[in-house]
Amino acid sequence: PNPSNGRITIELTGDESELRLIDMQGHGRILPETNETSLDIEIDKPGLYILKISRTDKSTFKKVVVK
Repeated sequence: PNPSNGRITIELTGDESELRLIDMQGHGRILPETNETSLDIEIDKPGLYILKISRTDKSTFKKVVVK
């Protein structure tokens, strides 16, 4: 759900090469690689985040709000 209480689930298609969560100060963390179809992420600080999903041919950005 968005806004989230700090836990989000991402449905993956399998061709993602990197997932990065970026806060509004520009600090990012690379999320662990997985072969699963979904990934749970714990976010401990409320705020607005950008999820960058990079593939070999393009990148997608999703806004994530944490209450």
